[in-house]
Amino acid sequence: MKCLRYIVLLVSVLLVVACEQLSLPDTELILAKQGTVELTENSAVIEIEFHPTAATIQTVTACYTGGLKKEMTHVKGLVYRVELKNLQSDTEYHVYYEVSNVFSTVVVTGNYSFKTAKKGEKPNPTVTPEYVDLGLPSGVKWATFNVGATKPEEYGDYFAWGETKPKELYDWSTYKWCDGSYNTLTKYNTDSEYGVVDNKKILESSDDAAYVNWGGNWRMPSVDEWNELLSHCSLKWEERNGVSGVTLVSVQNGNSLFLPAAGVYYYDNGLVNLNVEGWYRTNSLDESRGTISLGFSYTGSINWYANDRCFGQPVRPVYDPQSEQTTAP
Repeated sequence: MKCLRYIVLLVSVLLVVACEQLSLPDTELILAKQGTVELTENSAVIEIEFHPTAATIQTVTACYTGGLKKEMTHVKGLVYRVELKNLQSDTEYHVYYEVSNVFSTVVVTGNYSFKTAKKGEKPNPTVTPEYVDLGLPSGVKWATFNVGATKPEEYGDYFAWGETKPKELYDWSTYKWCDGSYNTLTKYNTDSEYGVVDNKKILESSDDAAYVNWGGNWRMPSVDEWNELLSHCSLKWEERNGVSGVTLVSVQNGNSLFLPAAGVYYYDNGLVNLNVEGWYRTNSLDESRGTISLGFSYTGSINWYANDRCFGQPVRPVYDPQSEQTTAP
C-alpha cells in the first residue's frame, strides 16, 4: 500500500508538470506578423504567424467586432488563416485571437484592424508583412520591404515624420503638427510629449507609420537600431529588378536585406534623387526638433541627416517581439 501511495504521488506530480509545460502562457504567445491577404466589400482573409514558442497550440480562433468568432485554419508551422464573411462594406473591424490547447485558453491581442472596401470600389491589394532575422544582438528583426510596398525593390509610401498616411503635397501647409509655419509646431516640441521605452524617446504609437499601418509589434526604427544594423552587416550597392539600392548582409548569419534607393525626400510634390540615393525615417528628432534620417547613395556613402519633419520619406519597419512600444501612449 505504501508503494502504491508513492506511485500515485509520482503520477500526480508528473501530471502537474505536464500541465505546466503544455499550458499556454500568454507571455510566450507573440504574433510575428498578421495582415489581410484578401479584402472585398463583404469579406476578408486574415493570416497570422506566431513567434516560435514552447507552448502547444491546438486551435486558434479569430474574434472580431460584434462578438463574432471563427476558428482559423492551420496553414503550416505557426501560420494560421481564416476567411471572415458577411461583413459590412466600408466598415472597420478590430481583431484579436483566442489560442487554446487541452489545458487552457489565452487571448492574444495584436491591436489589428482592417476596413472593408466601399460598395462598387475595387479594394487596394494587401500584403502580409514579413521580417528577416539578421542575428542582431538586440533581437530586433527588420521588415523585408517598406510600408506601402509588396516586395523589397518597391519604394512604398512616403511619410512626413509623425504622420501615418501618404499624401500628394509635402510641405508645412499640409503637415499634421503645424499650422503653416515652422515656428508654430504643435507637437513633439517638449520632452514630455514623447513616449519612453528603455529610456529612449520614441513616437507615440498612434503617430508611428509602421505601427499604424502594420500593427502588432511593428514600429519605426530608432537611431540606435539603424546603427546596430550597419555595424553588423556588410554593404553593397547593387541593382535588383531594375531598381538600385543597398544590400546589407549579416556577418552573424549571412541573411540579407535590400533597401531601394527611394530618393532623398518628397518636398511639395517633387521627389529628389530617385534611384540615386535613399533616405529612411527614424522615430527620433534631433535637439532642434528636426527629424533624423539615415541616407545612403550610389557613391557608397552612408550618413545621418537632419531634415524637416514635413518632408516625405520611406519607412522600413522593425519587429521586436520583446518591445512594449505598441502599447506606448
